[in-house]
Amino acid sequence: MRLRFIKILLGVLLLGNIANTWAVDNLYTGKRVYYVASYHQGYPWSDSILKTIQEVFADQGIIFEHFEMDTKRNPSIEYSKNIALQAKAKIEQFHPDLLLVSDDNAMKYLVEPYFNGNLPVVFCGVNWDVSEYHFNRKMVTGMVEVELIDKIVHDIKEYAHGNRIGFIGMDGYTERKLPEYFNSLFQISLNKTYYVKNFEEWKLAYLKAQQEVDMLLIHNPDGLPQWDSVAAKQFVEENTQIPSGTSSSFTTQFALIGIIRLPEEQGRWAAETALKVLRGEPINHIPFTSNKQGNLVINMRLGNKLKITFKSALLKTATILH
Repeated sequence: MRLRFIKILLGVLLLGNIANTWAVDNLYTGKRVYYVASYHQGYPWSDSILKTIQEVFADQGIIFEHFEMDTKRNPSIEYSKNIALQAKAKIEQFHPDLLLVSDDNAMKYLVEPYFNGNLPVVFCGVNWDVSEYHFNRKMVTGMVEVELIDKIVHDIKEYAHGNRIGFIGMDGYTERKLPEYFNSLFQISLNKTYYVKNFEEWKLAYLKAQQEVDMLLIHNPDGLPQWDSVAAKQFVEENTQIPSGTSSSFTTQFALIGIIRLPEEQGRWAAETALKVLRGEPINHIPFTSNKQGNLVINMRLGNKLKITFKSALLKTATILH
């Protein structure tokens, strides 16, 4: 009799566990999430964020759609406003329970004017600071993207012959924000900034920097009009005279040292935070955060060109490009 009771009890507990598992697995079934990327399909940063979000959402029963604003290849304000209106129409047609967005232009042209308080929003990839955006904190949280610029400068400075720092990047909204954050967060002042609109301008700016500064920070040029990675790689290897650094994996082929932000960190945090909100956690109880992870990359081709001997301890922790 006692053995039979134990079997019945175990059966009840097993059924309870199955029911609880089923409840958890189906907690998100039918929930609708719309994701808007500021950039375009084929841009590695955006692609990795999207892939990671989809991996986190896999088998959760979530109905998921996404939209690319393509503002890196189309940086004008007029284009950004028009594409934001298209995204708005798609979102309203989809009727999501939550909106995910990545990078600044989605926040500036879409969230702030159209979804400020009427829909839960989780962002990632917004550069450096969100204080310039005015939104209802009860409905918004996110991961701010920072470049680990202090570590990059520390590493390339060891191989520079002076303290003058240059910066080269596309002539865009995000890129023009960066110098003030370098200064306010890391007390790093730039001596020269070069903002370029196409590949030819980039090459001219790169040549000027070799003479005007002692080290160069290179922002991601992927998406720059007429950009040619094969030609750029050859051009840099033929003309580099000063150490350079980057925070983008794409740009490590054109820079001496990279400390690389991980888009997967951004996408995973955003998707996992979305799940918290969908299961009822108040969004304003989830604090803003920033990325912490980075991978060290050393471009040995440029190191050899500059006749640099790297410390063995540094080489042990780095990914080496030969």
